[in-house]
Amino acid sequence: MDRLQALQIPPRRKAAELGAMLAALPQGELVEARFNSEPYGAYSVVGRVAIGSSMHLGGIEVGNNGKPVRELMTLEPRDTEADDAEPLHLAHVASTVASLAHGDVVEATFVQEPYGTFTITGICVLAPYTGEKMVGSWFLTTEAEAAKRLVSVDVVARASEHTVPVPRWMTAWASEREGSRPEE
Repeated sequence: MDRLQALQIPPRRKAAELGAMLAALPQGELVEARFNSEPYGAYSVVGRVAIGSSMHLGGIEVGNNGKPVRELMTLEPRDTEADDAEPLHLAHVASTVASLAHGDVVEATFVQEPYGTFTITGICVLAPYTGEKMVGSWFLTTEAEAAKRLVSVDVVARASEHTVPVPRWMTAWASEREGSRPEE
């Protein structure tokens, strides 16, 4: 699939169908989920299902008690890993992350237990007051350096080269309303 196509979100989601799919997913199943959220825009996550008190894919909640989260738009089984991303040389990851601008479409692979390796394709969102860059809800940078869990990043399209809707800059962390900044 073309990586920009991963960001094509249907105009309506089928919540009952998504709920039935979630109920049938076993731990460790490889799937692709597409999300659409106000702070991060459209993004896709490919990874293995982790089931605890709720169901996650790459640390992003997809459902709870058989109900899909509001941002989940599609869910599809995958036959193989996204690209079996090989960790790139740290200098390459650091230089690519440094070159990212708000609105660039990126494909980023992270490794984090208990979720394993997963890939997020989405819009790079900048938080200008901290300089942080994010895709989905995952940090590409922390304190102006490539995030520790980021093992691969590729620019799919620069902001001026695509027509995917770009969310606004991140001006406040959701958790600031509760009095804390999100963890890396």
